[in-house]
Amino acid sequence: MNIELIQNSRNKKPLSLKGSVAVIGNSDLLLNGKAGKDIDRYDHVFRFNLASTDLAHKESVGSKSDFYFLSPMVTTYRQQEKSRKKCEPYSKDQIDSFRMICRKSQVICYEGHTKGILPFNKRPYIITAELNDINYIFYKILGHRNWHFSEDHNPRNGIKLIACILKSGIKPNLYGFDIEERGNNNHYFDDEIQKDYPDWGHMPSIEYQLLKELSDKKLVVLN
Repeated sequence: MNIELIQNSRNKKPLSLKGSVAVIGNSDLLLNGKAGKDIDRYDHVFRFNLASTDLAHKESVGSKSDFYFLSPMVTTYRQQEKSRKKCEPYSKDQIDSFRMICRKSQVICYEGHTKGILPFNKRPYIITAELNDINYIFYKILGHRNWHFSEDHNPRNGIKLIACILKSGIKPNLYGFDIEERGNNNHYFDDEIQKDYPDWGHMPSIEYQLLKELSDKKLVVLN
């Protein structure tokens, strides 16, 4: 299957997948189980940003990492490193993680954000999907616009990737995705809390409802 909305940055060919697909979110709920071995059995495993697969987390989240989808903030690590004296919000460990991810896995990023990746990965992929594409995909498969996203409230990378995969006709298996508000929905590898920002930013509470409906309609498999 071809993921038409994710293209190789050099030859513009769509990302091609053959076999089973697992998309690994960053919820701390992963730490309550031992899904690592199951995750590593999939043909293609997608992860996000600086999600850790070190030995401390391997039993819970696995170690197989075919693709990392990096947000614009993460892909600026390299540029920020060069101008450290002016502004360096990233730790050495974070920069080292970024480098290692780029060297070992295929990278998916946004248009115009390959500069910091290229020293470590010569063939990153670009997600070409615009916000309207994401909204239209969910409208077509669900038949309503209840979970419409706006410029002020863009969906997170996980939701965008799921939309691109669904459009290709693949049913992804999801691990580490929250479907309800627990008050402290942290990443499993740090203490960042996933919460709504009413004026501007992501709206996880809307995404939880979307994921639940996708699961109820058997368009995704929530593990």
